[in-house]
Amino acid sequence: MRKVLDWQDDFYWAQEHHRDLLREAASERLARQAQGGRQRLSEQILTSLGHQLVAWGYYLQQRHGAAREMPALQTADAGR
Repeated sequence: MRKVLDWQDDFYWAQEHHRDLLREAASERLARQAQGGRQRLSEQILTSLGHQLVAWGYYLQQRHGAAREMPALQTADAGR
């Protein structure tokens, strides 16, 4: 029973962290809009790289199948 609660707590905190990141991104977008929407060169490069990585990942999923199973992670207790 305790493992279920631990999993639920982990999931809750992951959601909270994700919401924090979304708020931070929204704040940065507003600040950028206030500056006239200009991005620094490094931001432009990282944005372009991010879009390219997403496109590459999509291509790989289509080519090799998106539903591939990852091997289960073993805990330290599993080998005992």
